[in-house]
Formats: sequence, C-alpha cells, structure tokens
Amino acid sequence: PNFSSGGSLSDAIRGLRSGRVSADDFPAIRVVERNGQLYSLDNRRLTVFKAAQLDDVPVQRLNLSDHAVQREFTRKFRPVNDGLNNVVVPSAGRAEARRVLREFGK
Repeated sequence: PNFSSGGSLSDAIRGLRSGRVSADDFPAIRVVERNGQLYSLDNRRLTVFKAAQLDDVPVQRLNLSDHAVQREFTRKFRPVNDGLNNVVVPSAGRAEARRVLREFGK
C-alpha cells in the first residue's frame, strides 16, 4: 500500500526508523471520538507510526459534530475486530484481512 502522494508505507517506516525523517515531517493523524473511543481518520500514517515504534506522534483531534468530518468518518469507518486492528488493504482484500485476523488473533 501507498500513500495518496505515491510514497510507500515501507519506505516511510524505514525512514522513520533510520532517523532520515521524523514524525513531524508527516501531517498530524486526525482522530475523532465515538462512544468514548478514539478512531483514526488516517490509518496509513497510523500504521507507519506504529510499525516504526514511535513514542510521540502528531495528533489532531476533530469533532464529529462537524459535518465534513462526520461524512469522512462514515465513509472510512469499517472496523476490523471492533477497531482493535489497523488494517490497510484495498477494498477487495478486506475479506481476506478479516480471515487472517480471525485465524491469527489480535
């Protein structure tokens, strides 16, 4: 998987791990609160930051009462394993991602 800008997630992870780039070189991860839980609107960045095992990442908290934010959240929110897992796959790969998560756990 790639970012919309074309860069690969793997390259970003390697850059963060090596120190060539920092979390501040990326836009903040936008999060919203729903039913007392925080959810990311930017799963690719979240995946990269988690894989690079960063302690601090830029986060911007948005409000679901904003109609534009609510539309984006509704379009993107398709939780896997109740949102406990962050899965970045093309839409066609979601069924396989769910199967793997069921088989191999959390």
